[in-house]
Parts: sequence; C-alpha cells; structure tokens
Amino acid sequence: MKIYKILFVVLLFYTWLNAENESSTTLNKIITSATGFDMALKDEARNVVLIDKNTLTNKGYQTLDDALKMSPLITFSNNGFGGNIDLRGQGGSANQAVKVLVNRVPINLLDSSHGITPLSEINLEDVQSIEIIPGGGAVVYGNGTRGGVVNIVTKSNKKDSVNINLKGGSYEVSDGLFGRADLSVGKNIGHLFLKADASVANTNGYRIGDSLFNYYLNGEALYSFNQNQSLDVNVGYSYSKQNTSPGISLAELKANRRSAGKGRITSENNFVNTSLNYKAKLSDKWDFDLLGFYQMNNTAYPYEITSVTQRGSTVPFDESGSRFFNQGAGGNLKLKYSANKNTLILGYDILYQNTSRKSNNHYVVKMPKFVLDKIVAAMSASKPAPKAMDFTPTTALDHAWQTDLEASKIANAIYVFDKYEFTNWFELSGGARYENSLYDLYDDKNTQASGPLSKSIKSGSSPHFTVDTNRNNYALELTPNFKYSDTGNVYLKYERGFITPSPNQMMNSDPKNGLSYNGLKPENYDTFELGYRDEYSFSYLQATLYYTLTSDEIYYNQIEHGSNWQYNNLDQTQRLGLEIVAYQDLFSDRFHLNESISYIYNEILKGINKGKHIPLVQDYKFTLNLAFDVVKSDNQLLSVMFNNAFYGPSVDNSYSKVDAYILNNLGLNYSFKHFRFDAGVQNLFNTQYFDYHLALSSDSFIPASYIPAPGRSYYIELRYDF
Repeated sequence: MKIYKILFVVLLFYTWLNAENESSTTLNKIITSATGFDMALKDEARNVVLIDKNTLTNKGYQTLDDALKMSPLITFSNNGFGGNIDLRGQGGSANQAVKVLVNRVPINLLDSSHGITPLSEINLEDVQSIEIIPGGGAVVYGNGTRGGVVNIVTKSNKKDSVNINLKGGSYEVSDGLFGRADLSVGKNIGHLFLKADASVANTNGYRIGDSLFNYYLNGEALYSFNQNQSLDVNVGYSYSKQNTSPGISLAELKANRRSAGKGRITSENNFVNTSLNYKAKLSDKWDFDLLGFYQMNNTAYPYEITSVTQRGSTVPFDESGSRFFNQGAGGNLKLKYSANKNTLILGYDILYQNTSRKSNNHYVVKMPKFVLDKIVAAMSASKPAPKAMDFTPTTALDHAWQTDLEASKIANAIYVFDKYEFTNWFELSGGARYENSLYDLYDDKNTQASGPLSKSIKSGSSPHFTVDTNRNNYALELTPNFKYSDTGNVYLKYERGFITPSPNQMMNSDPKNGLSYNGLKPENYDTFELGYRDEYSFSYLQATLYYTLTSDEIYYNQIEHGSNWQYNNLDQTQRLGLEIVAYQDLFSDRFHLNESISYIYNEILKGINKGKHIPLVQDYKFTLNLAFDVVKSDNQLLSVMFNNAFYGPSVDNSYSKVDAYILNNLGLNYSFKHFRFDAGVQNLFNTQYFDYHLALSSDSFIPASYIPAPGRSYYIELRYDF
C-alpha cells in the first residue's frame, strides 16, 4: 500500500473531527490489563484498544478467531499447526511474542514448536470484552510481550440474567452446514453472584471431509465480603474433536479448492482454565490483589496419516498416537499505593509450566524387487548378476521412531511500576522488572529401522538428552505523558523487554551427533513509541508510531523433520509501524463507523536471511466497519452492518510471496425487547485466500502445500436476553 493512500485516510479521519454530534464515552471505559488493577482508559497513558461484546457477537461468528479477523490491529500467523494471534508483525514467533490472557491468566503454551495458543477453546459467547495493548507490558507481564498483550475478559456484569442463543449457517456447498447453541444464566444470592455457561457447536468444514465438534462449560462465583473485599472464582472446560486432512498441492488447489489432502488427521483437545482472584482495599491509599491460576491443554492425535517422500516414492507417514500436553500454574501478587499525585505498584509473579510431548513416527518404503537389488548392489559396490526383472513389491525400508520430551520452566519475577503527576498536564511513568527462569529438559528418542536400506538411517551418538539451566532477564519502561486537554494526550514510550527461549528450543539435532545443548540466549528488544489519543464531541481517535529493534532473535533452521534442526541466536530484526484506530457515532448516534490502520515495515538485519522480510508478517491490515440504525427506539432496533478487513501481502516460511486479500461481511440485526435476530453473509465476495501457505520445501516430511480458507457462507442467529 502506497504511503499517500495512508495519508489520505489519516486526512479523512482528521476532517471528520470537525463535525458535531453526541459525545461518546470511550475514555471512561474500564480496563484491567495495563496494570492489573481496574482503571478508566483515560487514566492509561498508552494506547489501548478495547473490543466490546457487541463487536464480537451478533455477526454470525462461530469462534473467537473468526471474530478477531475483522477486529483492529490483530492478524494471525500459521506455521502449520494452527493460527496464533499476532500483533506488530511477530510472524512465526507470535505464540511466544504476544502474551494472551484470560482474565489475566496466561494461556500461551510452553511447547513453542507445536503449541498453538488455544483461542478456539474459549467460548465466544462467554467473552465480555478484549483489551489489546500493542507492543506493551514487559514490566508488568514479563516474558513474551514484544508484540503486545491481549487480555480476554469473561467476567459478567453481576446482574440476574438468562441468555439463550441459537446460530446456524452454511457454506455454498451441500455438506457445509454449521451450527451452535449457547445458554448462560446469572443469579445474585445476597453477597454471592453465580454464573454458568454452556455451549455446543457442530461444524462441517469448508474442505471436503473436514468437521469440528466442540462444547464449552464455564462457571463463575463472585463473593463480595463488603464493599472493599471480593473473591472471584472462574472455572472453564472445553472439549473439541476435529477431523481434517493435510494441505494440498498447487495443482490440486487449482482443480478444486475444497479438495481433501492425501491422508487423514483426527485430533482431540481438552482445555481447563481456572483462576481465583482476591481483591481488597486495605485503606484509602493501599489496594491489594492476589491472583492464583491453573490451566491445562492436552491435544491427542488418535489417528494421523499424512505422506512422506523417501527414495523417490511418496508413502503414508503414520503419526497416530502422538500427544502434546501442556499445563501451567502460578500466582501474581500486587500492591498499589495511591497518594496525592503518585501511584506506585509493587508486584511478584511466579509461573510454573510443564510440557510433555509423545511423538510417534512410522513409514514403510516398498519398491519392485529388481530396483531394490540394483540399489543394494550399488551400495555394496558389487556387480549384480543379470536377473530377470522381478516386479514383486518388496520392503526396502521400515523406519519408525518415538520421541518423548519432558520439560518444565519456573519463572520468578519482581517488579515495580510508578506514575507521578508533576502538573495537571505532565506525568511520568516507568518501571523495572527482574525475572529468573529455571529450566529442566529431558528428551529421549528411540529409532528402529529394518530392511535392506536401513543402514542409511542415522540416529546420532546421543539419542538421549537432558539439561538443567537458567536464564536471568530484566525489563524497563519509561513513559512521559503530556495531557494537552481533559481528553487528549501525547506520550513517548521506551521499553526494553525480552523473550526467553522455550525448553524445546534449547536443543539441536543432527544425524551424526544426535541431540545436543545449544546454549540459546533470550531475545532482547528495544521499542520506541510515540502516541496520540483524543476524544471529540462525536469521535475517538488514537494513533501510534513505533520502532522495535530486536537482538539475538532466535533463528530456526529445520533441515528435516524429526532428525535435523538447529536453533541459533543469529538474527537482528527491525519493525517500524503505524497504528490508527478511530470510532465515530454520527447523525444522532444512528450511523456508526470504526476504522483502523496497521502498517508494518519489517526487515531481517543480520543472519543468513539478512535483507529479507520476516516470514508470515503481513505488511498492513486496514479495517472499515459500518453500521446504520434504520429503526431505533426504546423497544426495537433494526440495523444494517458492513464490515471490511484489508490484509496486506507477506512471505511464507520459504520466503515465497503470499498475496493480499480483502474480506467483507454483510449483516442485518433486528431486536425487539428481549429478542434479537441476526442474518448475513460472511466473505461476501468469495475471496480466495489461505489459512496456511508453503510454496517451497526441501523437507520430505513437510512438503509444499496449501490449506485454503473458507469461501462465502451464510448465517442466521436467534438470541433471547432476559
């Protein structure tokens, strides 16, 4: 996208600021993610994007991922195992560089190579709001916040309520139906508030043979001892079963985008997320917050058959029985001191994470006996006796290996964050964090090979690996904030943060030496940010310009799946970006606009890929969401909405170009008293794009392939809120 087009949009935003209309209340909305304490958005110097429930629901979305695709600033990166939330161009590192929280509980998984942040296991109907802090949070949240922090809030509004939701739809194919049902109940009993949610969904996927079944159960108990003390307990469980197939080739894609890949994959996922939060106002000056939590994610593959090319033959590759288990438990203790013009926060974090990976791998290569005899003779340097051609299929190689990985990480951290108001127009905030991480890693690989060609299989001299190590890191932040009016401010921010390696990244493997410790260092980054924010009589506008320089960025060189890979601190990268978010309510609050711009220039400055773009980073994302209230009264509302997201080009992991694309959704909402009806079309113009894209590959176990994203679909939704 040319820069003059961006400037034109900025100018358009600015001209809208001179109109007259009713005032909005964006700056008075409450957020919790910036410091961990509830605060009005206007009291936070940095730019934060708040996505409310109305933005996420009533638009036919089946999952949280679907809803966020049309939201400001957020993109998704997919390394082949699923999509991860991305902010500010983290690409393949998004699951380690964007911290995702549910009610301030981190849900990022420890296994970075196979771990996908389990967004699909969060019930969309249970989400109250989403708070996005782009590129911020290293002092308060520690490791892995280079891209930012996303806090998903599921807490209710403490009102007696019953909510029933039925949703259905279909792709433009006979076998493309999907639907879900949701029930939520909330009840106040004296000082105790109870809430329970249940959802079930069944989806026939866009590709032939794809399907997904899942259900969610969530509960909350909030007890208020008095106006100064409360205890909030949240428990969530979800289960999903997915049937799909591997990616398809370019030829198969051109013949039929819905084609199933060669093979079959069945996965089952169990996810548990619990938290206990005690809050107390100890005095007029002191606030106390204690958060304890536990989360577990278990993904099993009872059936997984893909394909591998060995010795010139493409044969089935069986990974059935593999399992990836991740769990985490921890706590966060905070004290806030507020007096006169000073606000001081002291905090301590502890996080224990454990991952267990069992990976099964097996394939068999067969070939005509006369061909095998020639290969064996060539390998032994002997001249075979002339024989008649024997086409009998003969096992040339039967190769299997099992990998058992057990790893844990304990992180302890202390931090201090302070804000001081020197005058009514200038304040200075900043803080520091020290974090120590202890690692324990064990990996055991067992290899079996039989057949005439089994001597070509090398398992290395060290198939068993163990290491205990630690890493020390620190984070800094300094933010001067200039408040030129009651609603407007301009701020500068410097942040120094870090990304610690995951345990699986600390070992390399090659056929000659087997597994070895690589001594990987944490990534360190410096972010410089200039931000602006203001609220006008009818409009809200925020803009951010940032530059992030990362040193010792971890480079992953996968030569062959399961046997030959290296992790090294080779790269230095830079990311220069612009972010603009705006909201307008026009014509007596009947016409609603929501626009955003996210533009990123990224480059690898050092390492073997110097001068290239960072893979899986889209150059830009623009959103333009419009809604017009045709009928609006106390009892009923008829509204038409048109949402648009423009995604820029990127490069995949082979540095092949991925084209830009546009998504458009059209919908109608009608509500009468407690009832609501919604209908619409998603991907209105049937845009063809990809969930996964790998144009080139030299790895025989991970071939070049594509997973097409869904085409046009239709939905209807009926909701009852009481």
